[in-house]
Amino acid sequence: MNLRRKILRRAAPAKVRSVGWSQIQEADDDLMWAEIRRRHPGFGEEHQAHFQMHLVVEKQIRDQEPDFVGQAALRLEQAGIDGHEIRHMLAIPLANQLHRALQQNLPYDGEMHRREVEDLLRRYA
Repeated sequence: MNLRRKILRRAAPAKVRSVGWSQIQEADDDLMWAEIRRRHPGFGEEHQAHFQMHLVVEKQIRDQEPDFVGQAALRLEQAGIDGHEIRHMLAIPLANQLHRALQQNLPYDGEMHRREVEDLLRRYA
């Protein structure tokens, strides 16, 4: 199956039942992808980067890798922040790491990532 077909197949959120953010953490990648798409009605193929960031953050939370991302998600949830907004918040430090890698040709800096997540916690949790 070519990549475009695979993306379009995954982009069919209407066929997927809704699951909660806690349930999505136990899901396989296909269900996770479909649920992310379902939570973004009106978004199309031009939003692939947005969806991919969601998927990476979701996997970080699910797999506890790095562990501070999952811990931060829990603390932010306990502070009353919506699960979807938490994913967007946690994508910011990740995006900063990607920017460093792409623009400055620097490797992933786990300590910098941790500090940025901790800064989010200081401000919002």
